[in-house]
Amino acid sequence: PSPEELCHYLGCIENGQDCGPGLPGDNGVGTFGGSEDHTAIMLCEPNQLRQYSFCPTALEAVIPFPSSEWVMLIAVSGATAQKGAERLKDYNDAAMLARHAAQAANNDTPATLASVVRRVASDLSVSPFDKKVREAIKTSIAAKDDGTYKDDDAPKGSLVRRFEQFFEESEVLVPKVGTAFNTTDGPALGLLVCRSQELTETHLRNTLEETEWLPAEARRLGCLAASAFGAGFGGSVWAIAGVKEAGTLLKRWEEAYAKAYPDRSEQARFFAMASPGPGARSVG
Repeated sequence: PSPEELCHYLGCIENGQDCGPGLPGDNGVGTFGGSEDHTAIMLCEPNQLRQYSFCPTALEAVIPFPSSEWVMLIAVSGATAQKGAERLKDYNDAAMLARHAAQAANNDTPATLASVVRRVASDLSVSPFDKKVREAIKTSIAAKDDGTYKDDDAPKGSLVRRFEQFFEESEVLVPKVGTAFNTTDGPALGLLVCRSQELTETHLRNTLEETEWLPAEARRLGCLAASAFGAGFGGSVWAIAGVKEAGTLLKRWEEAYAKAYPDRSEQARFFAMASPGPGARSVG
């Protein structure tokens, strides 16, 4: 019925989950992913940053990309994640920890962390990003986070850690990053994205050495902000640079990576994207 629902359906093809009452799921490819990639590929628009929420997929904000001032630089690390092979459990752990954390906070009944956040915020009559919401949910999860909840083999404290990353990323950082792009506030953007990258490394734990090194090096060289992106355990990094410095920074970034990781240089790719492009289209 809508582009957002189409993206949700495409995600269900991959993860095998039910897509509404009329489309029961199957095994999929065994990867418990969402529809974030599908939404980005299908629904992006030229010269825009588009902010979505998920479960269900909904457009929250449209932000013009400041292409007269900033350029997006992309580093493809050359480290390829095998989602259907040796990294399958690592991928699924992030999704399952979120699912179990939500159930633990929702009286052991199925839910999403997003829905739990909104329910608790409503119960407390405060905004979803209020610290009271965070502490209330954290307390509920911690009471069951002994390493055995739902027969999960994750260590004690894993559910709380997963929730903390989700809450800060979704409720605090994402809205503020949108504002920083909207106001072209480079210093604020840098601090926010650094925090997001830090949480990815310490809490979500889906990075590799390469996708931790690349953002840190981009910032050291002078980029305004940099972060790994994608589902992790491989993948790429984006960085923001000023228009005048972008070319030089991109070259220095690529040279530094080739020196630090010579075994990745053949597969690695570095390029500049002056502004976001359109979504996927059918070409006749």
